[in-house]
Amino acid sequence: MSLLSYPVPDLDATLQEVGRVLQLTLGPDLYPEFKAALLQQRGRLEEAQQQFASHAEGLENWVTNQFKRGLLSCADPLPTSTALPVVLLPSKAKKCTQLGRAAALLWAAARLYSEPLLLEGDVPMEHTQQSEVFAASRIPGKGQDEIKVYPDSLHAVITCAAGVFPVDILWRPSTGGPASARSFVDIYNQLAQVMSHPSADKHNDPSAICCLSALERHTWADLREKILERGGAAVTSLGLMESAVLTLCLEDCDPPAGLADVLNAVRLGGRGDGPYLRYYDKVVNLVVFKDSTAGMVFEHSAVDGMVAALLSLRQTLGESAARHMLVTPTHMRHYKHGRCDPTYSLTTQSQKLVGALASGNPIRYTPDLLRLFHVAFLEHKSLIKKTKSGQGVGPHLAALRQSLPSDSALKKFLDPFGCPSVYLTGTDLMEGVECGVGNVYAQNQLAVSYLGKKDRWLKAFPELSQLKLDSSHFMALSQSGSPILLEKRNSMPTILASAPQKVANAGVMKH
Repeated sequence: MSLLSYPVPDLDATLQEVGRVLQLTLGPDLYPEFKAALLQQRGRLEEAQQQFASHAEGLENWVTNQFKRGLLSCADPLPTSTALPVVLLPSKAKKCTQLGRAAALLWAAARLYSEPLLLEGDVPMEHTQQSEVFAASRIPGKGQDEIKVYPDSLHAVITCAAGVFPVDILWRPSTGGPASARSFVDIYNQLAQVMSHPSADKHNDPSAICCLSALERHTWADLREKILERGGAAVTSLGLMESAVLTLCLEDCDPPAGLADVLNAVRLGGRGDGPYLRYYDKVVNLVVFKDSTAGMVFEHSAVDGMVAALLSLRQTLGESAARHMLVTPTHMRHYKHGRCDPTYSLTTQSQKLVGALASGNPIRYTPDLLRLFHVAFLEHKSLIKKTKSGQGVGPHLAALRQSLPSDSALKKFLDPFGCPSVYLTGTDLMEGVECGVGNVYAQNQLAVSYLGKKDRWLKAFPELSQLKLDSSHFMALSQSGSPILLEKRNSMPTILASAPQKVANAGVMKH
């Protein structure tokens, strides 16, 4: 089934959603001011809508074009903007060395690159993002960066204390044919040869080029242009790094003890006095420490975590928490070239639920509380569904805001939609990843990240570990607060297992 192009949004629907959110965040004093400003600027917005619709007509995905322009125009250094680290789970091998772990990760990456259908799910998704993960680099530019893909690439770049080395992880069985992953043994032997080299002297120091990729983007763009103008071996080395499938960073030390410090070490480097090994222009950096602890630095994708953030805000800020705008990035990969669109998560029902949870009384999972959760969940699910159907308002508002003069009375009410107070990011189920971290993308913004794990609730309910679980299974809370497991069969939930307490008025939540 072919994917749809992203639809052009309706102005009235967008303004209706803006009104819903602002009615919750502005309060009774400022909301009438917004309504008056909207009425005054209505004609200008309708004119802007006509121009916008004319521009978007015929484009497969005007949102992604707009999104990538904004992202690639950000001149902040990548280590503190879009370079996101994760720590991978320990290897299952009884005796795992740095060399063995690194070779296994390279072989797995080569397979994913050469066999992209390994990542294919049941629902058709766009492949644009997947095609820009491997063999892709973010090339610095004076105006904005660009993502450049190297489809003929067969090598990875290894950065380590000994220097920078290319390692072939793919090969072409036939001239002009598709690439295939090299064997694990072949990759292992190449890495062993790399690791046999002594530490590099200053002429082969990997920090030289890696440090440049961590600079402010316009500064790096100017330096890169001078390197290209001079030509010679430096240009050849730069081309080899930019065209690599990925970068593998081999640290000559163990990771720090604390998990937060491990995340920083994955992102920035294992030792302050050691060589600088991260090549941030490369979309994927694999990192392996001396004790075989591994991580990745890459661009992160997101879903929602609405209620936890609301409750945390309420406990920290009190009643004023209700005045903060929350955004949940919602994946849109079921459209051509789809990325993420914002869903503005604050709702009347979520405010009621958080009010009940933050009342100061011990939390009891009563039928009334579970009913509040269920209604808030359905309301939030409805917002996500609207966004996924192409009715999200964030990108549309971004286009409309640009049409308003800087002194517009309406603009000050629309600006918070482009810079919400709270940014919720994470994924509902991420196996094989120990932890990750998100970045703050705007001033005065709180970023909330999470990674879901099946074993978090299996530990509380160990007898379920023998069951084969998938997305048709749900966890619920009974009246007493004990967990039960449900399976959706013919659209009806069926109890598979439960604690011995009586089950009544269960509120259902996925995983």
